[in-house]
Amino acid sequence: MLGLRLTQEGVSAEAFHQRFGQDLMTVFGKEINELIGLGMEQVPSPTGRWAGVRLRITRRGRLIGNQVFMRFVD
Repeated sequence: MLGLRLTQEGVSAEAFHQRFGQDLMTVFGKEINELIGLGMEQVPSPTGRWAGVRLRITRRGRLIGNQVFMRFVD
């Protein structure tokens, strides 16, 4: 999830699955949906599917980035 700091690259749902063997939304769905709702993350997917999607932090999210990142640390 540190890929969120890479504002252009973000976190690839596919790469996450390849590395950890789990679906990004299965592991972090609650946190991701909450942050998207708050306008702090975005999922640029015209199809609405997660395949090939990259999760990115928004400009608003970057302003309070540490609070966004803390949601992914247990």
